[in-house]
Formats: sequence, C-alpha cells, structure tokens
Amino acid sequence: MPAAPHFLKDHFAMKKKVKLNEEQALFIECVYKEYYPLMFSVAKRYGLKKSDQEDVVSNVMVSLMNNAATLKSIPPDERQYYIIRTVISTSINHLKKQSTIIKVSDDHIPPANERDPVPDTEEIVSLRMELANVLSSIMSLPEKESQCIRFKYLFDRNNAQIAQMTGLSENSVNQYILRARKHIRSLLYGNGDDEQNG
Repeated sequence: MPAAPHFLKDHFAMKKKVKLNEEQALFIECVYKEYYPLMFSVAKRYGLKKSDQEDVVSNVMVSLMNNAATLKSIPPDERQYYIIRTVISTSINHLKKQSTIIKVSDDHIPPANERDPVPDTEEIVSLRMELANVLSSIMSLPEKESQCIRFKYLFDRNNAQIAQMTGLSENSVNQYILRARKHIRSLLYGNGDDEQNG
C-alpha cells in the first residue's frame, strides 16, 4: 500500500481535470488520508494483486472527486459505507475487465481436459459478486447488527474487542451477530431458507 502523501500527489494533480474548488480538494484529501487503508483492504479482499488494488483505489478516488459534493453531504458515520460500496463496485468492474482480457487472449490455453482444474474467471467473478451482495446486505441491517457484524468479519475483531469498541456486553454482541447472520440469510435467500438454517 503506498504512503498517502506520495499517492495523493497523483490524484490531486488531477483536480484541474475534475474541477474541484479548494474546499472540495481539501475535503477529498482528508477523505483519502482517513480512508485509504480501508480502500486498499477492501480491494485486497477481492483477490486483486497490489498493482490492481492501486488501480482500483485510483479509480475510486476519481469517482469520489467527481462526486465530492455528494460525498460531503453524507453524514460522517455513513460516509464509510458509501466509500466501501464504491470500492466494491470498482473492484467488481476491474475483475470483469480482467475477465474480458483473459477471454480475448486465452487461445493459447490448452483444452480443459489437458490442464489442472482451476475455477474459471466467470466463476470467480460470480463468487465475488455474491460477496458484494453480502456486503450490501450488511449495510442494510439495523445499526447495531451491522456494526457488530462488520467489526467481526470485515475487521477481524473478536467479541470482547467489539464489546469494548461499542460499549455493549459480549453477550449482546453475540446476539447482534447471530441476528445479523439470520437477517443476511433472509435477505439473500428468502425466509424459507432462513427458517431452515435459523
């Protein structure tokens, strides 16, 4: 992950093209400094190599610059969700472009029966799109459920750490996580599957 100041130089050289005023440029710079570790972390979860992560974050920053006024109007506690959604969408688009490139240049690849079985690119993209649906479901949960499950699975925190960070008891954290998982299953698969798995 590049250091923020060096990486910012490239992005803010673009502000002339994006037409940011000084206040918007300063705001976007602050957003980048605050969220760039998270943006790289989300892109990395999509299995992107370092150079692809940089491309994704760069494209996300261009998108955020183009939507600076909208981003600034979003309350700070919801801004992170907006940025995560933007990184997810950009990562998926990046993977789709890679898939197209691979399909165009795969005439040198031997037939499937002559090589080791590996998941094809479409299957990988499909799985990653399912992950995006899960993340979208997490964002639609009630606040405490969403907060607890994000800390648990996106930020790899244990229940004791989540309890300390949220001011909840460990038992409450556990209950919110169980409810969140149940709600996510329901959102993804409908009530019938939820009852079978609940």
